[in-house]
Amino acid sequence: MLLLIVAGILCHIAYGLDPEHAVINNALAIVLYGITLANCTAAYLQERQASNVMNSIAGMLATECTVVRDGQEQRIDPTDLVVGDVVRMGLGDRVPADIRVIHNVNCKVECSSLTGEALAIPCQVDRASDLVMEAKNVV
Repeated sequence: MLLLIVAGILCHIAYGLDPEHAVINNALAIVLYGITLANCTAAYLQERQASNVMNSIAGMLATECTVVRDGQEQRIDPTDLVVGDVVRMGLGDRVPADIRVIHNVNCKVECSSLTGEALAIPCQVDRASDLVMEAKNVV
């Protein structure tokens, strides 16, 4: 964008120095400023849309979760989860982090807002792979 503005300024300088091509130089400067303005507007709109998407995803995050630590259930903030915590999930709970399922009873996870899948995904205890993205027991 800065390069387009500098080019527009140079066209205005050429406008003043060369009266024979003054109309062309002035028109070119105006076109360059218009392209710069359109480019800035498109970048702003795209950034605003991305910010709105990130804010909507932030609204989907869990605000609290139930963990079992030292044999006691506790309600904690998801940012305080550490590796090895046992997370207890119930009906309607939001998944606080990437967790490995070690026990479930007819558990299904609805991921349509993130993945676009229309149906809830059933959770499995048996892992199909050591890779996290391919494991069937990671939610």
